[in-house]
Amino acid sequence: MTSPAWYNEGKILHENCSYLFDFIKIVTLNDGDDYMVFSDPYGIRHILPLAPYASYNLHPGQKVTCMVDKINCTGRVFLEPDHPYYVPGKCYEFEIYDSFGESDYSNDLMQFKVVDIYGNIINVVLTDIRWIKPGTRTCKLYVQKMRKGLPVLVFEA
Repeated sequence: MTSPAWYNEGKILHENCSYLFDFIKIVTLNDGDDYMVFSDPYGIRHILPLAPYASYNLHPGQKVTCMVDKINCTGRVFLEPDHPYYVPGKCYEFEIYDSFGESDYSNDLMQFKVVDIYGNIINVVLTDIRWIKPGTRTCKLYVQKMRKGLPVLVFEA
């Protein structure tokens, strides 16, 4: 596998940009976990853990749009495949799973757990608990971005 940090010949991926990747295959590494092997538009291969994206219904041979989430100091590229349902910047209704912890009334912070479309439980910090009325079972949240297959949520103000 070619490292993009050393042999990119000017073929550079940019953070926060999306590209079309080829899903090459699934491999099992020494840690016992399954990983997806993607090839970027320049033919450089990247791996991504399969488990967080199992519900995405991805298969080898597909073309998958991925956003370059981060490129670290060694040149490793972290990808985030487009979610089949959620789009960053859009608002969605989420079921409130549970609230936990004591609210901090000095700055009106409250933590909640909500359930996404696949049944994943996601922690959300609300900056103003007055937006949630007692007995409410759903709330509207914005998908700020995706991270490891889960939406990063912020409260709709």
